[in-house]
Amino acid sequence: MIGIVPVFALAVAVCISQPTPAQQGNAHSLNQKFEQKVQFRPKAGTPLDQLIEVAKTFDIPMGIEWSESAKCNASPAGFRTEETVGELLKAIIRRCPAQTLMVEQGIVHVHSRFARHPHNVLNLRLWRFQIKDGSVYDAEYLLRLAIDMHLHPDKYAGGYNGGHGSPRDEVLGIPNISFSSRNITVRDILDRIVKTNGNALWVVRLSAVSLNERVPLSRTYNDDEAIVRIWELLPLKDIR
Repeated sequence: MIGIVPVFALAVAVCISQPTPAQQGNAHSLNQKFEQKVQFRPKAGTPLDQLIEVAKTFDIPMGIEWSESAKCNASPAGFRTEETVGELLKAIIRRCPAQTLMVEQGIVHVHSRFARHPHNVLNLRLWRFQIKDGSVYDAEYLLRLAIDMHLHPDKYAGGYNGGHGSPRDEVLGIPNISFSSRNITVRDILDRIVKTNGNALWVVRLSAVSLNERVPLSRTYNDDEAIVRIWELLPLKDIR
């Protein structure tokens, strides 16, 4: 059985961290995209949808942890007609003071003010996670299974029957994901899926209900359907 324990997540700030030698290529490419001059105004209405639109338009790998706030300003007023991709993303984030932007090791992270919250499901830490020659759909299935095994161990006392459907003909059905890690958070696994696949971003929408420490996570995510709704993985480009 895969074990998971809560862990406090990384601090949030706006910064660009230094990549490791193995990640320099992706990080350099991302920095180039950030510095690209553009004349682009998002058409989407909400700041979250604007971030996704920019990510897809300019092929930016992202992990978005979002907590909607009444203080978010969705108005498009204030976007300059010509700025860099990085400045455009920061302009969107400024509309939601509770969110912060980080660029680190080849991926753009958008964090909510709950990034370090002990009840944030992204902070669950897996004892082990591995996938070999799998697709985004395969990786999603394995991650959901690991979370469910931890939260509801009685369901798996006698083992389980593996297997799931995977639409191989879709853009996220390409079996190009292989990695193995120990002592890794759900957030980090989503990052690895996105970076290894090379054509995806992830979005997690946090709610006050999901962060209620008086309610055990086993009740918050009380069945498979609740776990399925934790995240959404989207393709950056809709072609294979």
